[in-house]
Formats: sequence, structure tokens, C-alpha cells
Amino acid sequence: MSHVLSENVVPRDAFQGAKGVVFLQAAYAAAGVTAFRGQGFIVAAVNRQWSAPSFLSLSSLGVGLSLGGEMVDTIAILYRDEDVDKYKKGDFRITSYRSGSPVCTLSAMGCADMQPAVYVAKSGKLLDYSINGGTITHAKAANAKAYGGLVSPDDILSGRVDPPASLDPVYKQLTALSGPLA
Repeated sequence: MSHVLSENVVPRDAFQGAKGVVFLQAAYAAAGVTAFRGQGFIVAAVNRQWSAPSFLSLSSLGVGLSLGGEMVDTIAILYRDEDVDKYKKGDFRITSYRSGSPVCTLSAMGCADMQPAVYVAKSGKLLDYSINGGTITHAKAANAKAYGGLVSPDDILSGRVDPPASLDPVYKQLTALSGPLA
């Protein structure tokens, strides 16, 4: 993810006013039937710092004229409290129409009224014209492992849980790019 979280891909001013940041890494495979599977996390701006991450899982299936595969790293910057609140409430469905690239799916992440700024780095070869449906879910097992028990996405993203030390490098990079949070 660090290559996407660089000034060469994500401009520094993209973080101004950010309420949350979603990091996703996924693999996409297609041969008529499409499958998209990945993982990641979201952090929220809380009390002038970034919250602990709530770990996520992404899965999608579809059908269409598709052949090939790609690895996709995505950062979506959320600018509205309502968008972060959707992640706090739990899992949700995604629907997409792909035309050549998985960017279409991730830019419409969550529901039609979310408008994050989306930055993508991808590798592989993919021809894709398909219709897909899937879900983004909170990875309960990963969250329980990271925080020593079951915790809700709301507790994590509201700043009631401390971030794991293993993510310090990501926090340093994110803080360097975002500057002080308002």
C-alpha cells in the first residue's frame, strides 16, 4: 500500500478536510465470470488524529465479457461524516458496472451517494465489461485478533480503541501527508 500512499499518487492536498481514509488491496480474476476479493482497513479522523483501523474484507462476483486478472491497491479519501458513519454501522453491499477497469467499482464504493476521492495503483492485464455485485464487511476475526476481543466498528472508528503498533509506518506516512487534522 505504501506505493499508493505517496505524493506521486496521492496529492498532499487530497487529505485536506478528510474525515476518513479507506485502504483496500484486492485481486480481480475474470474469464466470463468475474471474482474480486480483497482486504484492507479504514481509519477515521478523531480528536485531531487518526483512529485505530477497522479491518475490512471485500468480495464481489459478476458476469460479462471479461478475461484476465489484476492486483489493485486503492485509497479512498472520505470527506463527509456520513460516509464514515456508514462504515461505523457495519457491512454494506456494492454494485458496479465495469468497463475496462476495476476503478469503476471502487469509485462507487458503498452506495451511489458516496463521493470519495479514489487513487488506484494496479498491475496485470484485464479486459472487462461486466456487471458485479458484492459486499464490504468488517473483518471481525482480524479486528478481534488486533484488539484482543470483539470490538464494534463504531468503537474502533470513534477512537475508543488504540491502534496496533504494527501499523506505525502507515500512520507516519499518512500523518506526513495529511498534516495536522482539524
